[in-house]
Amino acid sequence: MRVVRWMLAGIFGSMAMVIWSFEVPPPLAQVLSDRMLSITPGAVFGFLIDSLQLLGKPLFLLGTVGLEIAIGAVAALLLLPLQRLRAVPLLVAGGVLGLVLAGVARLALGAEAAATTLVIGFVLYGLITAAAGLILGAALGITDVGVAAHDDAGRRRFLGMAAAAIGGVLAAGTAIEVTRTLRELGEHGSQSTETTNALVDLGKVADTSIPTSILSAPRIERVAVTGRAQPTVIHMSPPEGLTPAITSNRDFYVISKNFVDPVVDARTWSLQIQGALVEQPMQLSYQQLREMPARSEYVTLECISNDVGGHLMSTAHWTGVPLRDLLKKAGIREAARAVAFTCTDGYVESLSIEQAMDPETIVVFLMNGEPLPDKHGFPARIITTGLYGMKNPKWLRTIEPVVTAPDGFWEKQGWSTTAVVKTTSRIDLPKARQRVPMDFTFGGVAFAGKRGIKSVEISTDGGKTWLAAEVERPLSPFTWTLWYREYRAQQSGQITAMVRAIDGTGAVQIQTPAPSYPSGSTGYASQSFSVG
Repeated sequence: MRVVRWMLAGIFGSMAMVIWSFEVPPPLAQVLSDRMLSITPGAVFGFLIDSLQLLGKPLFLLGTVGLEIAIGAVAALLLLPLQRLRAVPLLVAGGVLGLVLAGVARLALGAEAAATTLVIGFVLYGLITAAAGLILGAALGITDVGVAAHDDAGRRRFLGMAAAAIGGVLAAGTAIEVTRTLRELGEHGSQSTETTNALVDLGKVADTSIPTSILSAPRIERVAVTGRAQPTVIHMSPPEGLTPAITSNRDFYVISKNFVDPVVDARTWSLQIQGALVEQPMQLSYQQLREMPARSEYVTLECISNDVGGHLMSTAHWTGVPLRDLLKKAGIREAARAVAFTCTDGYVESLSIEQAMDPETIVVFLMNGEPLPDKHGFPARIITTGLYGMKNPKWLRTIEPVVTAPDGFWEKQGWSTTAVVKTTSRIDLPKARQRVPMDFTFGGVAFAGKRGIKSVEISTDGGKTWLAAEVERPLSPFTWTLWYREYRAQQSGQITAMVRAIDGTGAVQIQTPAPSYPSGSTGYASQSFSVG
């Protein structure tokens, strides 16, 4: 019974720490998650990503929170030999236990576990565990820490009800925090203008606005951006329901390593250009960054874990300062072979020097004419072209030219170091299992990074024959291409259609199915639906 008492007290303490750390990030579950990812074989992690897709992260969150609570229950047994202490000494012992556990976490989990808020969380765990042990012991009549075992039943009943109430509150609080985090994992969304304006005087950036009508219209008209006219569509108007050429901030896909993404205060944020390979290290405030000469570009991002036919791919209009301008201003030395980035959430990534000096690689602060939403990297992030999303780090903090590129967060798990986008295509119309009339229209998107899309083809006979689709001219050389094809079915029934794309070099999309790990998925997307 004494063991159960202290393990239950440890669960109380763990739940208090869960609530605290989710309210005052980083949560311990995130630190545990990062460490578990670092020791998980890449092939195993890749298999889980491909098998679970978007379910993986919620399940991992639940697992790490459960592990945190289980560890807390076991760690509380360290107070078992001290259970005869009176209240104040036992509470002090609980606080000391929290500090000891904080030190162990620092050694086992790395510097991230040494965050002040986490150390406070460990001390809170120890204090709540000790207090819960006192109350539970008195309620069960198995302690002599100032309340005798033969105390009247009424007193013990009251203490038991108090313990149950405290446990219920802690359990409810834990459930609320976890549920809210799970919900946020599935949300895209953009922060409100009021929230952003409260952070900093945004000022104005010339020629970076984008008409809001563009965000809801598949057909893209000519729009002047940084002195260049964007291309117009060259074919008939695309069908209703086709994926918009530009994704709104609210609908843009969101992927990160975090359970709780950073919320950065632009008033105190700064961007450091640093290291031995720059002649003049720089520190830029948000306002200083926004006052620099900017350029804008339409760029499609795709997650490297996007499945064949998946929707982890979106397009936006990005505005910021070319990375090469910052590097030149800082005086980058010739020895540099790569540029490394660190981020507020501990994410690490790098680009080759050639990619970093490409004029299309931008330190972005606007997305579709608005300040970057929190979930997309406010105050600043990297946007580059032709590479998967993992190479476009968010919540940027430092930029450092280096001789040897460091292993990035995902590269350490075995994902591709080059991360070049593979040609992909998707059927968005008709929807899966939809019933359509005999005359209908196929539609979707195709993307091949910098290579562009030359043509798209559709097949309804298992790939024996292929029909050419109409294609829209893309917004830029770095975005997806919208495609569509009018079709008349010869008979009613079920149709299974496949799509493939040919990139700008003339190479046909890879047909052989392959999972996303380690360098992006391949295969032809298919869709089944009924006609007639």
